[in-house]
Amino acid sequence: MPRRLFSWSRTAEYYREQGYRVAKTEYTARGKSHDLMGFIDGIAFGVGHTIYLQACGKDWQPHVEKITGPCAADAVRVLMAGNRIILIGWRKLKVPIGKAGRKQERWKPRLYEFTLADFDS
Repeated sequence: MPRRLFSWSRTAEYYREQGYRVAKTEYTARGKSHDLMGFIDGIAFGVGHTIYLQACGKDWQPHVEKITGPCAADAVRVLMAGNRIILIGWRKLKVPIGKAGRKQERWKPRLYEFTLADFDS
């Protein structure tokens, strides 16, 4: 039976496969999860750069609105410090497999990197 991975687990695995050192920053207290600065699930450390990550499933738009809305001041600080912010959403898509081109469902990431242009000045 294939193992079941959730959004953060998939995201951490995705970045580790690319050579990043990944740390989870989200924590649970009294049954409620809390993100670092309200929007950061984890951090991926690369050579010479750091990526602040927000992971989600199909519920993409609420995460965009959270980062550019109530969490905008902290997001701008992160970007102005020279870091990157990436929203990564996971969805199952039918993709061709093998020489026959048979289609099978696979989890695929949707990535968006925020820049200062995404925030109202």
